[in-house]
Amino acid sequence: RLFRPFASPTTEPRYDLYQKSNIELMKLNHVWSSSSGVGTRIAIIDTGINANHEEFCDGAAIVSGVIVSTQSMDVSACSAIDTPFDAVTEGTPGQGDFVGYGTVSGTDYEFADTYPNDEDGHGSHVAGIAGARVNDRGIAGTAYNSTIIPIRVMASYYGRINGELKVFSTGTLEWIIAGINYAVTNNADVINMSLGITNESVVNIGLLKTTIDNAVAKGVLVVAAAGNESIDFDENQVAPACIDSAMSVASVSYLGQVTSYSNFGETLDVAAVGGDTGSCIYSVGIGSSTAYYQSCGTSMAAPYVAGYAALIKSYYKNNKGQTLTPAEIRRLIQLTASNSSNRNETLGYGIIDAQEAFLYAGAITSTDSTDLFYSADLTNALACYPNPFYQTSASNTSCVFNLSKASSGKYSIYSRRGQRVYYGEQGYATGQSTFTWNGKDSMGQSLPNGVYQLVFSFSPNDGSSAITKKHLISLLR
Repeated sequence: RLFRPFASPTTEPRYDLYQKSNIELMKLNHVWSSSSGVGTRIAIIDTGINANHEEFCDGAAIVSGVIVSTQSMDVSACSAIDTPFDAVTEGTPGQGDFVGYGTVSGTDYEFADTYPNDEDGHGSHVAGIAGARVNDRGIAGTAYNSTIIPIRVMASYYGRINGELKVFSTGTLEWIIAGINYAVTNNADVINMSLGITNESVVNIGLLKTTIDNAVAKGVLVVAAAGNESIDFDENQVAPACIDSAMSVASVSYLGQVTSYSNFGETLDVAAVGGDTGSCIYSVGIGSSTAYYQSCGTSMAAPYVAGYAALIKSYYKNNKGQTLTPAEIRRLIQLTASNSSNRNETLGYGIIDAQEAFLYAGAITSTDSTDLFYSADLTNALACYPNPFYQTSASNTSCVFNLSKASSGKYSIYSRRGQRVYYGEQGYATGQSTFTWNGKDSMGQSLPNGVYQLVFSFSPNDGSSAITKKHLISLLR
């Protein structure tokens, strides 16, 4: 018998071939040593789940009841799943480009119950991206130790498009609202909605908005795919992405390029890898307990963000004893994305950057480049004085440092909740420089007592590698 290393996300059998490029672009691999999603719950509001897949269940999910009545599923042997729910009732085939509608044999269309079996595959694929277990099989989910709440809100049907028989799924507003409310009642931390409708009525969007607003008010972050029609999701009222309280997600390729199909909009939050031709996202399938397949879309980008949000919430909860609100998690993700200072319609605040977010959280430290030497008082650290900074006796705190190369320096000051309160950028010459802060935000308003984090990023003018430094400043009045 041979010894083997313990399983880790990057040693999962199919990680190198199918996941590595995507994960490394979003820098999720840099934070897994700090958080795996323990203690968080992600609701996947979709087409259901293949509960007996090896990525979700260690034993077997036991189903009881009959299709013509209500069914239930015992998931006590499934470490990744809890409180499943099927919101579909009295389903009838939906509308669209499909013709020759027909029901899928063995599918429950009539009763809400606790058996959200996935006959489409979409929901299982999304759930795998967010929370597939690290178990030396297949792939690694983004928040691989989180708990998935699978909620079926779309029913599957057969139909023909261009003569080809396919399975597709549709769901009513009533089912989706029921699914969101169920997720809130069952203590979800994050809801993922890789679904949508275009040009919905103002009344229906209003109903959905009220439901999502209520979920966020109760502490649940709602993540929504921007859509795959290459249109402005704000102007075309693509819901739920167009709803302000939902965090919208666009798609990029593993190279960081916006994909041709991805919707865009002024209110877009961030982008994540959704895959492109020849490099779609590899995740869980429904053909068997070991089925996997590849699919592209903003539907695939959204669960990366949902899982990422769970990593953040888990870290603050388990390491700092803090429960971040949906607004705080959302803002931290925005502030640390690749385009945070130049928000636009195609990337929003940019591609998610987990390493940057966890750097600001104090969970990890950057590796200094030898190309740029940075020091304060001949030590490789950022030091500020006075600190604690008593405003009754001093007008500011001063941070002295030395650079070996002329550089552009970006500085930001964050509250312990991850909110950026002060920022700026300027050039620094070789040698000693001083940064001062007066305890006020960028609008000149005095900030309350507390511990703040100064983050400095230096980029040498000659194009060599940048470094990032951070320092805690205690402000007292």
